[in-house]
Amino acid sequence: MLLTGKEKGRQRYSGKLEKVSEEKSSYRSYSFTLKKGKSTIRLIPQSKRPPKVHINVNIDINVIDLGKAYHQLDAKYVNKIEKELGNQLDKKSLETIQIMQKANCDLVGIGERIKAFHPEIWRNLNWEADYPKMNIKPHFKVHILNVDRM
Repeated sequence: MLLTGKEKGRQRYSGKLEKVSEEKSSYRSYSFTLKKGKSTIRLIPQSKRPPKVHINVNIDINVIDLGKAYHQLDAKYVNKIEKELGNQLDKKSLETIQIMQKANCDLVGIGERIKAFHPEIWRNLNWEADYPKMNIKPHFKVHILNVDRM
């Protein structure tokens, strides 16, 4: 799972970015493998409410497909794709987190982090009732490794 910054090189991620034109099949596709990933979970305490959680994920990826031939890739295009891909991963991971919260599933390990590093907050939580109400915001920063940036 990309949110944890693990699973590097084991699987290929692919999808489609925004529409290039108004035609039905004019999406830009992408495909990549994870080379290196690191995630940090930051907790922001709230008075009388569950804490806010920010998950910052930095990933270095090897691109397989970016919707253009490699010889057409310039630095501006690659930087734009990094931002677009980061935004898309933000949206997808937020949807995934909301589904996990409805199922009361803490796959990312937020509860473990709170219990280990913020025991006073953990004691005041009713985990099963408060976890689905937590405000969890993921943020991805993507860096593409295997392109020239001249």
